[in-house]
Amino acid sequence: MPCTIIKPLDDESGTTTNAAQQQQPVARPTLVKTLDGTLHKIRDSTKLIPLTAPDDYVGISDVLHLAHITEASLLHTLRLRYKRDEIYTNAGPILISINPYRNITLGHAESIYSENQMLLYRTKSASSTYREDEMPPRAHLRT
Repeated sequence: MPCTIIKPLDDESGTTTNAAQQQQPVARPTLVKTLDGTLHKIRDSTKLIPLTAPDDYVGISDVLHLAHITEASLLHTLRLRYKRDEIYTNAGPILISINPYRNITLGHAESIYSENQMLLYRTKSASSTYREDEMPPRAHLRT
C-alpha cells in the first residue's frame, strides 16, 4: 500500500530524529502514513518500494502494462482493483480472480454474472474489431 515517510524513529521507544533526515529512507524504525491516513511503524524504510509511474496508482486492468512489475506493484494493483469491486485482472492471457465472498453488482444493480453481461461479452469478443482493453476483464471472455 502506498505510504509517506512521516519520521524516522531513533529507537524502539519512539523518539524522533532531526527534521533534515525525516523524508529519507533509513534502516531503522520509521513512522509512515498510508493514503487512508493510518499511521504504521515499520522496521526498515529502505525496504519500501517507490511507486514511480502513474499506472502504479490507478490499478490498471492488465498488470503486464505496469512500468515496473514487482511483487509490490502487482499486489498494490490487485488491492486497488479489489477495493473498487473489480475482482478480475489480466496478466496478459491469464485471468487473475480474487474471490470477494459476496455478489458483485454493476452500477445499475445488475450482477456481473447476469445473462445480459455474458451476452454482451460474447458478442463483443466475437466481433472482428474487438480490442481487449475495451471492456473490463471477466471470465466471460475466456474460451
